[in-house]
Amino acid sequence: MTKTVSNTRKRELGQAFFTREASELAGVSVREARYVLNMDRKNEKVVTAYMALVEGFNRVVDEVRQLMPEITNENGPECTPNGTEMRGI
Repeated sequence: MTKTVSNTRKRELGQAFFTREASELAGVSVREARYVLNMDRKNEKVVTAYMALVEGFNRVVDEVRQLMPEITNENGPECTPNGTEMRGI
C-alpha cells in the first residue's frame, strides 16, 4: 500500500518576486536575500529594499481599489512570514 503525502509547502509567488527584486536593488544574491528575510542573517539594505517594494505595491493596490471599488480580494490579505501584508496577490 502506497501512502500519498501532499505537499504542504507551496511557493508564494509574490514573496519570491519581491525577494528577487530586493536582492537586485541591494546588490546581493537571491539566496542571501532569502537568508536575510528568514532572519538567518542581517543586511539592512535587503530589508529596506524589500519593505519599500511591498509598501509601494500596497499603495498601488489601494489606489486601484479607490478607483474601482467593486474589486475586492476574496481571500483577504496575504501575509509574508515577516508579517508584512501583501494585499491583492
